[in-house]
Amino acid sequence: MKKIVKKLFPTYINDIASEIAFPTKSFTGNFIRKKISYQSKALNKAAIDQFQPQDGCNYLELGFGRGDGLQLFHDILEANKLQGKLFGIEASSYALDKGLHRFALEVADNKIILEKSPRLILLPFTNDFFDGIYHVDVFYYWPTKHMTRIQRELFRILKPNSKIVCTMDLNRLKNWESWGLISSKDYDIMRYAWYLEPCGFENVNIKYINVEKNREIQVITANKPPKRIEDDDPEEKLKQLEMDIKYYMFEEALLKEKELGIT
Repeated sequence: MKKIVKKLFPTYINDIASEIAFPTKSFTGNFIRKKISYQSKALNKAAIDQFQPQDGCNYLELGFGRGDGLQLFHDILEANKLQGKLFGIEASSYALDKGLHRFALEVADNKIILEKSPRLILLPFTNDFFDGIYHVDVFYYWPTKHMTRIQRELFRILKPNSKIVCTMDLNRLKNWESWGLISSKDYDIMRYAWYLEPCGFENVNIKYINVEKNREIQVITANKPPKRIEDDDPEEKLKQLEMDIKYYMFEEALLKEKELGIT
């Protein structure tokens, strides 16, 4: 049946894939997002459960979509009478507009801050700003050639001793793949996890959690290590910058060779 549908309605399948990756204003998109949102409740909860928020905390969600994760996190902060700020970034202008409408009161009270940020390699936040960063799915749409730069940028804005969290549902993704909505190489856990340690993270962990009967999800976590004295040394910072530039040039050269078919 799937083969027949994919053969007869390739444009429709492509539209669904596009809506999952980049939300727009459409009837199809709204229907798809509602369905995905319902399926993602457990993923949002599992991600947020990895944190222990305190007064004055700042947390960031990458690709907040309909805003269900932000809503859940906000409710937890309110229930525990914690003063904290939640940040969300989106590449989609439509998703941002919907989020600003949904969280109009929270935005006015400066409890939730939403930003459009299509380029994760250059985020509008200062160093060591967030107590935690989380995302549900999302990384499937990050180009491999930018993975290192994205994760180094996330490392930069995360506070020392803080955590980054990614949750995903491999069975759901395999189902999407069977419909031609995504490729297995895009949602390969190792495509994401492999870059974490080289970018500075430690204690990289992949857990499999049962959240419902017959449903297992995956939780990837990694920590930014404690700050070292030498991290504030200007000479050490210059050395690190030189290493970053060399690594970037080496990475770009490898990608160029692959594009030319040399390697």
